Amino acid sequence: GGEFVMWLHGTPRQWEDKQRPFVAEETLAFEQRCRAVDVHVERRYYAAGQPPTLNQHFDALRCFCTGDTARDEEEGGDRHLGFFAAWTEACSG
Repeated sequence: GGEFVMWLHGTPRQWEDKQRPFVAEETLAFEQRCRAVDVHVERRYYAAGQPPTLNQHFDALRCFCTGDTARDEEEGGDRHLGFFAAWTEACSG
């Protein structure tokens, strides 16, 4: 077996929103507690560098990477950003 890894997934909406700083604070506190007991922590940051939007929160579900490199390259990642807006438009039209 391999080392246990705790993956933290987030977007600017979750980790940079000035209206909700507690989300980033709680994430950091959780990460620090994990590291304090020698749990390996990795962060997956979707839409990095973009302004926070609510759509990013839902896009992250489509972009979600599992750590399985082959699957992530084929199915996950930021190339799916905009999925929620396109889906919403397709459903309303």
